[in-house]
Amino acid sequence: MQRESVEIFRLGRIILIILAASCLFTMYGAALDKGFLPEEIPSEQKESLLERLDVQLFYEAPPAKPIECFAVSESEFVAIGITYDPYREEESGYRPNRFVAVYNAQGEFQYGLTFSHTGGFELDWDQGNLLIYLDRSGILVSINGDGVCTDAYKVPTTQEGNAYLQTLQSSHQTRNGKEFCLEKESGTVNYSRAVVKTDSGTTIIYDATDASSQQAVWLAMYFGALLVAVVVGLIITMKRLRQARK
Repeated sequence: MQRESVEIFRLGRIILIILAASCLFTMYGAALDKGFLPEEIPSEQKESLLERLDVQLFYEAPPAKPIECFAVSESEFVAIGITYDPYREEESGYRPNRFVAVYNAQGEFQYGLTFSHTGGFELDWDQGNLLIYLDRSGILVSINGDGVCTDAYKVPTTQEGNAYLQTLQSSHQTRNGKEFCLEKESGTVNYSRAVVKTDSGTTIIYDATDASSQQAVWLAMYFGALLVAVVVGLIITMKRLRQARK
């Protein structure tokens, strides 16, 4: 009788553990099905973060700039992330804002949004919501089509969480048998074009080739000037050493 009671107790404990795990999955995993269990963020910290992001929605296509990241939804909407914000550049002071432009598979601009952030970022989709991963904080923010931040999650530093972050950095994504990819001009740091490849050909969704070429020229000028400065500095130092030895 005692052994049966112990077995019943163990079985009951196992059932409770399973139910608790199911509840946690329902609370966090079901709301965001990305292959990992999100970590809870305190409500005050979440509210502060969403306020600092200062997300704003726009419906004018931005000037083409080099691509930082991109993501393709199951509905074939392509989100392009860039670090240029034409709507806030005239404001006083330096505000390192980011811009996300959303296009369809035919390259037609749908909408865009800006947000304030000082670090790098990655993009993803959760059905119709745009997901923005903030590198420095490790937080994933969900934004709906109206530009409203609906929630924020902490991506755990687990094997599943790290595997998810690696998928965000991919320059190739396949949706409905179509290959969406980023292309880079030689000598440039960022990607310059987003295209979709099908059996019938290639369609350019977003093209910033001219801006990327300009970026390459500026980089070449910068490093050229830096090299000249280093060489001149070495020559002056060597001359002073020779004069000191005389």
